[in-house]
Amino acid sequence: MKKQIKSMFAAAVVLASTFTASAGMADEIEWAVTYDLNDYKGQTYLSFMRQTVKPAMDTLATDGYEICNGQAIDAAYEASDSKVQAKVDRNFGGIDHVKEIAAALEGQTVTLNDLPAKIASVDRSADRYDLATFLGMACGGGVKIRYNEENYGLNVHYDTTEQRSGRSFGVGPTRGANDASDKNYLEDLQDYARSSKTDLPDFFTALFESLLNSDASAYSGVKPEGQTVLTDFLSVFTAEQARNLMDNEVAPHWDAALLEVTLLSAFHAGQSEIKLFYYDPNTKETTFASTTYKQTPCQTPSREVQAHMRDYWQFSRNITDPSNCKRSGINITKKEFRKLGTLITTYVYDNHREVYDRVAATISAGDSDNLYKSLSDFLISESSPESLSSAKVRNATAAWVEFLKITTKEAADITAMIENQ
Repeated sequence: MKKQIKSMFAAAVVLASTFTASAGMADEIEWAVTYDLNDYKGQTYLSFMRQTVKPAMDTLATDGYEICNGQAIDAAYEASDSKVQAKVDRNFGGIDHVKEIAAALEGQTVTLNDLPAKIASVDRSADRYDLATFLGMACGGGVKIRYNEENYGLNVHYDTTEQRSGRSFGVGPTRGANDASDKNYLEDLQDYARSSKTDLPDFFTALFESLLNSDASAYSGVKPEGQTVLTDFLSVFTAEQARNLMDNEVAPHWDAALLEVTLLSAFHAGQSEIKLFYYDPNTKETTFASTTYKQTPCQTPSREVQAHMRDYWQFSRNITDPSNCKRSGINITKKEFRKLGTLITTYVYDNHREVYDRVAATISAGDSDNLYKSLSDFLISESSPESLSSAKVRNATAAWVEFLKITTKEAADITAMIENQ
């Protein structure tokens, strides 16, 4: 594998000038290391990550890649979302300045660890770390995963062991390359789920088949907006799985948090107003709330806002530690979303026992009190199966989609049950 990837990067990395009319962007980025998820059908996404993606990331981290030319830099800029373009314009001195820096380094083999210093040797005033990420994306310094014709993830600068390394950019039919944050993803997920309820079964079918069987063929049945959200999910999930694998062990962590909260969107899609379990940093109590607080890092928030799925993303609650208080993530709210997952599971158990039993059987959950958590345990652990039979994939997907349809359709009843506890 090392020789193969090294020889790929010895050739010039180019960006094809392919116009994607439905996406409204030009110049689809072509990378030296590209995998089509559908070529790996028959194994779970975790197995795909462990056997294929993570080894390629490790080789790139040690052997590096070549800095590309100005044409490639231009194409990457044009293929990026406006958020990424704004960062180039605001933080890097504009695309022409970026090309000047790249020209000074063109043809050099770099790694994620030495590129920032090389950038500083050309321009000490440059935002060397963020600029290194952009150059890595432009020059193919990572692993591209294609999900379907218009959807792919660009995974840049993952170290072999440093769990804070790496960025993953999702590209979909409605948007160019963007490294979606947890907050941005949850905002987009809520907007999509609540405005496209009838599309959700197709969305979740594609999600489950991708995770259970590395099969993204169901993408074609999802609306363009949903495809972009799904690609952001898979891109962030890829990032968290790569980090999960860095210690050569795997257990449910940030990837599990992302998965479970994404599935809870089916319930929130059916609510008349968003209500969720929220830890109030002022009272130190957790309640089922329709109002929360606008977050501010390193201090207790004070401005009330309407509850939103982005509330599953939080800054660190350790606000007095300057080294940690700006850290953030979905897993910080694990107690809250797990509490909701448990109560929804109880509702389905009491009112739709046959659906509960079908879901539990397909993921070996036994008498689970939280099927969302049981799914994470099934898919993200050392004991996770490397592959599932076609029948198992089909049955598990159908059972989970039915479960989630119930949580959407009966969201008002579930909400009332929780409020009347």
